[in-house]
Parts: sequence; C-alpha cells; structure tokens
Amino acid sequence: MIIKIHGEIKGDEQKDYELMFGLDSGVSFGTIDEAIAAKPEDDNTILLKIHCNGGLCTEGYAIYDRLRSVADTTIEAEVEGECSSMATIILLAASKRRAMQNSRFCIHKPRMPWYFCQDMTEDEALKAYNDLHDETERMLRIYTERTGQSREALEALMKEDKYITADEAKDLGFIQDIVQPISATKKMSKPSSLKKMLLSVCKAAGLTEEEIKGAVTDKSQVQALTLTTDDGTELEIEREEGQPQVGDPATPDGEHHMPDGSTIVIENGTITEIRPKEEENPDNKETDEEKETLKQENQSLKDQNAELQRKLDDALASKKSKEDIEALDFIKECGGIDKVKSLRSTYQPPKPEGGKKPVPTAPKSKLDEEYDRLFNN
Repeated sequence: MIIKIHGEIKGDEQKDYELMFGLDSGVSFGTIDEAIAAKPEDDNTILLKIHCNGGLCTEGYAIYDRLRSVADTTIEAEVEGECSSMATIILLAASKRRAMQNSRFCIHKPRMPWYFCQDMTEDEALKAYNDLHDETERMLRIYTERTGQSREALEALMKEDKYITADEAKDLGFIQDIVQPISATKKMSKPSSLKKMLLSVCKAAGLTEEEIKGAVTDKSQVQALTLTTDDGTELEIEREEGQPQVGDPATPDGEHHMPDGSTIVIENGTITEIRPKEEENPDNKETDEEKETLKQENQSLKDQNAELQRKLDDALASKKSKEDIEALDFIKECGGIDKVKSLRSTYQPPKPEGGKKPVPTAPKSKLDEEYDRLFNN
C-alpha cells in the first residue's frame, strides 16, 4: 500500500481544526495510524511517498515509532520533492529508501515556536534550553543509528541548516538509491513496427530496393541489450548505450534478480524500478578502527583482571586468622617475643631406663602452647 507524507506534520487537533475551514490538513499520527490499520493482510509492503518540509517533533517521532512497529511488513520510502526537518526522521523509518533525482533534503537543530519564548523567566528559559538539547540528542541518535554516519558529521550538517542534493543524501546514508525520471516523450515503436513504417514511406517515395534496405538498416536499428538473471532468464532491453535505466523498453515483465545482487522490475514492457544490492546488516556498520579500539580495550580489561587476581592471591596468602591475631596480642601483652622466649620452660624429662614407663611430664602452659603453634609448626 502507499501512504503519502505530503504537507506539514502536525497534531490531530490542529489538523481537524484546519479541515473545518477547508485548509491543507497535512499529515498527523492519526492519519498514518488509520492508514496502517486499513492495510490488507496480504499486503506486506508499505511505500511512503514523501514531499514534506517537516513539522511537529512529537508527531514525527510518533509516526516513526508506529511505522517501525508494523510486523511482517517491509517499509519503503521514496522522496518525491523535499524531505526536511522531521520528515527526515520519518524517512529513516523505512529500510529501503530512494529519492527522485532533483529532490532536496535538510536536517537542522529543533526550534521552539516564537510564541513560547515570550515573557520567560530565567528558570523557564533554562528549561526550554534543556528541552531543545534533549530533542537534538534524540535526533542525532536516530540519524547515526539509521545512516551509519558519525555523530560529528551529522551534527555539523545540522548546525549549517542548509539544503543538500539527493546525491549528497545518498553519500550520507539517508537514501540508498536515486530514481532516474522516466522520459515524458512518446516511446519509440518496436524495431519491427518501425521497419514496416519506414518501408511504406520509402516505397511511397519511390526509392529502390537497395535504398530502402539502407534506410531501414540505418534508421531503425536499435541496440538490444541482453542480460541474464540469477535463474537463467534472459532480459531483452532496448537502449542505445550504457547500463539499463528506468524507462527503458524491456521484456519479460516481472521482478528479476541479477547476479550482482540488484533487482530489475519490468511492468508492461518497461523498466519501472532498479534496486541496488542490499547491504547486509546496514544498522551495524563497524570500521576497522573501531574494531582495533575494542580489541585494545578488551586486552586492557584482561590485564586489569590479572592484576586484581594477583593482588587477591597475595592478600589471601598473607591473611592472618582470628586466633593468630589473638595470640600475637597475647605475646605483645607479655612483653614481646624476646620476653616470651626467656620465660619458656626448658625442662626436659629424664629418659626412661630399661622397660620402665616414661615419667609423665607436666602439661604445657598456655604460653608454651601458643609459642609452639606459632613458631614450631
């Protein structure tokens, strides 16, 4: 189905009010939501036709989110004239984006209506500044995610607030293809029909057979370009030189996938669309520089982890138990280690003679037990 994003992006209340007076109603979240709800179940494609200079931020974000939430549906967008301000956000809701050759684009920082800025207090002005800053950050987040461009390049373009061409928009990732306009001139007759017409004219003019043959060969010969699709189908395309273009007469009708990944669509004997090869995973581009940075950060984290583990092992190895601390305190109260050594008993019981039982020794004092435990284990 086709949804047109024409006119200003505005709220439902403003749109309804203007309709009462027969004014241009523009587009709102309500109109987009109703259009999506009316989409036939067997239609799995929504094509946005955009010719819009922007409008209300809140409505633009709501439309963007609504389009991105449609399940099992491919969202495509085609810029027909202008795509500026919040219209560029809606454009980026589509996964397949293209523009007519003479389209123009503009991204800029959000603005607050002049009537909101009258009679502001200092606190109100600061709040307004913070609100505008948040809107800018939200725009930049969507722009960088959907185009793959750096934040610095996009922010610089927003500050310039200038129109750019379709070619520049393609280089920046806002669109993936530029649609060449179909010529408005009458299509040339097929070679066979043209030959018959020339033969009739030449005969009526009294030309000889050789002259007729030369006229037919020179004036009706059209170069035929033959291309082979992935499935082996041969496409016959009529053009004088160069690569196939939208508007060239061609057969057979259908959607043809080419070996280079592009797709040629032929309807009623004419090429109506040429889609370039889709990039794999376009929302997750990663440069070699970013990969190297992540690699270095990962190694740094590993080194930090190893150092922390070493310090933990050293701490565990030197850790003293509660009993050790109590014993050391006891020795300190007794006058220190040298004092304890001097007070320690040196008595040795006599060795038993013959088969006599050993003479029982006196039990060790607490001081001796603690000394043995700390220094003789």
